[in-house]
Amino acid sequence: MEHKLRNIFVFGDTVKWEKQERDCLEKLFCQARQHKIRIWRAEKCGLEEAFAELKKQNKASLAVVSDWCTLKRVKELSAATLYFLKKDESVFGADMAVESFQEITVMFLQKVFCRHHSIPWTVLKTKQCILREAVPEDLCSFYDIYRQPSVKPWVEPMSEDFQQEQERLKSYIQTQYVFYDYGTWTIIDKDTGAVIGRCGLEPGKDGVQMGYLIREEYRCRGIAREVCSAVLTYAADELQLPEIKLYIDPANTASVLFAQSIGFHWYDSYVQGSMPVDVYMKTLLF
Repeated sequence: MEHKLRNIFVFGDTVKWEKQERDCLEKLFCQARQHKIRIWRAEKCGLEEAFAELKKQNKASLAVVSDWCTLKRVKELSAATLYFLKKDESVFGADMAVESFQEITVMFLQKVFCRHHSIPWTVLKTKQCILREAVPEDLCSFYDIYRQPSVKPWVEPMSEDFQQEQERLKSYIQTQYVFYDYGTWTIIDKDTGAVIGRCGLEPGKDGVQMGYLIREEYRCRGIAREVCSAVLTYAADELQLPEIKLYIDPANTASVLFAQSIGFHWYDSYVQGSMPVDVYMKTLLF
């Protein structure tokens, strides 16, 4: 059965919350209804009735809770959870915890729901491709791409231990996307559904960097330009990142020329180990 967020259950005495938070919550509920998401308030329908309904619809629901006892009961039903923190409070076990609803959107709740159910979030759609969060099933395709002759010289090889690489990818999925709300995403061909590369953003000590990788058979179709341009727009508009960097081996002239063609300029050079690295930068926000 397809998992889709259809219900939001609210547990807690919201009338005791600050007016600003109540107003933000009401605004959020209006947005949710526009997405055909039903709102269940335990303080109106009754606590036990709300739990009985959540038990029936746990795979299509997210629960907003504000106390540990309720969180524990919700977790027993395997439902997605958003915990509303009180001042100086900390909590463990919720899918996500927030101190305010001021900047919470329906999209944010849908991401919490999807990640609870291990559903990859679709980040971007372009003319030819879909960019979504990686899933463990992508790994075999990644191995194929990383071993291609035109790719192998420019990337760090993947481990020969498939199980080790699989555990590494699972850990990455569970932490990177949640903590940063960005990462390296999987590129999917719209027509065939095939995994044809990777592209995305990674945090670094000197700022956020972009990386991309396209399967040999899909080159010379404008896919790299299409996808990278979409990611740069997303970085500026959605993530509000001021600049993005690319780290390129100066011997990789194709990548250097491509970087320049999408607006990157040389910024710095250094040696990592015995390998020279050129840093290219593109300013996004002025």
